[in-house]
Amino acid sequence: MLRTLLFSTLFVSQLVVSQDLQNHFLKNIYADYFELNRESIFVHTNKTQYLPGETVWFTAHFYDRQNDLPLLTNTNLYCSLFDANGQKLTSAVLSVDDGMASGNFELPKDLKGQKVFLKSETAWMQNFIEDDSSVITLQIAQTEDTDIGNIQKNRKKEKITLMPEGGHLVSDTQNTVGFVIQGDASISDIQLLEERKNVVLSRISASSSGIGKFEFVPASDKNYSVEVTFRDGKVEKATLPKAKPLGVALSTNSLFPDKVVLDIKTNTSTLEQIGGRDYFVAIHRDGVLALKVLKMSQNQQSLAIPKSKLRIGMNIISIFDHDLNPILERLIFNEAKLKIAETTVKKERKQTTKDSIRLKVQLFAKTHPRARMSISALPLGTESMNPEQSVLTQFLIAPYLKNSKSDFKKYLDNLEDRVMQYQLDNVLLTHGWSRYDWSDIFINPPEVLSEANHGFSISGEIETPITQKNQELVLFQKSKPNIYQ
Repeated sequence: MLRTLLFSTLFVSQLVVSQDLQNHFLKNIYADYFELNRESIFVHTNKTQYLPGETVWFTAHFYDRQNDLPLLTNTNLYCSLFDANGQKLTSAVLSVDDGMASGNFELPKDLKGQKVFLKSETAWMQNFIEDDSSVITLQIAQTEDTDIGNIQKNRKKEKITLMPEGGHLVSDTQNTVGFVIQGDASISDIQLLEERKNVVLSRISASSSGIGKFEFVPASDKNYSVEVTFRDGKVEKATLPKAKPLGVALSTNSLFPDKVVLDIKTNTSTLEQIGGRDYFVAIHRDGVLALKVLKMSQNQQSLAIPKSKLRIGMNIISIFDHDLNPILERLIFNEAKLKIAETTVKKERKQTTKDSIRLKVQLFAKTHPRARMSISALPLGTESMNPEQSVLTQFLIAPYLKNSKSDFKKYLDNLEDRVMQYQLDNVLLTHGWSRYDWSDIFINPPEVLSEANHGFSISGEIETPITQKNQELVLFQKSKPNIYQ
């Protein structure tokens, strides 16, 4: 009896030590990967649609993702303008002072194409595998008359994006699949089909934006596809990845006001193989990681995470097997602690000048760092300002996605609406894993290969003799008229 007790005590002690070692290893290696601070940039243009020959005015704002604050940095910002074919039209280096920089580009009068791209980046960003540069699309309105043919060319092509929650399907257990259907045509019906066109699910519901999800139990020896019928009679189909016979599936519910619930599911064959081994659930972002141990002793395990324990905005949930191999990942957005200060802008009653308008800006926030603002003044009802992204989407969502082309602005502008919360969660589901690759996190942490820089160093000789003392040197930039003193 004593020998059995000693063996049990030793086994439990070794298990606890092993869990602690894995916990410390994962936390330390994750913190090391994000030890170097990363910059986020939001570029605010005076509008988003231009005529050839017009000037693009813009201001760049910097953000510290790790501390959720404006980044009061002083550096150089390298900005370039590209045409629709990716050819560089012009470029400039701007001085960033206390986290802000402003500049302008004049568009060529003979510019062809329907869009240009404004790219902004710093030298410090070259230290990271992940691309943190800002690239925004600006529309070019051509002066020639638009005919029906051009309108048809600009019609959005129908596209179906499918993503099993967590990244894959597992047979013989319930799986969740998210989808986004893009295009201008309205949807008539959505069905889940087997390979022989047998209907597994019909009348799958989707929002007016074509966003939704469904649940089903796949078989490992069958192929499945989603078929969408549009009201104009057109039919589009997308194929799901084949279900794995062994593995773990994930289902997430983040719509509770105070918590996020994770359901980790598996089938009987997998359960027999893993034999009650520990799995690890990591909730992380930007170098901060919390780890929970989950023993897979039954086909479904649930884990409730208080939203008060999550970071503001984006959180990444990664699930590892007992050998710390990442097997599932999911992006969720925590709106619970997100406080957006209200701002009012009013015209002052007393105007001291006739060529300007004085505005009074009031920020309603109990505590806030130094406030920043850039303003674009356009005629009421203009169609030349329709930004795809906002300062919130660029700082809180875009840095964590492999592809940030989705229209997240409408969701973050209406986060108090539960329907918008649901749709945002479904869109994040379809984005799959975050852009941070665990292979890089484990073995390839960033190194400082490119130092941050601010200003320029110019060396030379003045050939004309200087007869007076304490004279100032003035430099004139001919390519982009500017004076430096």
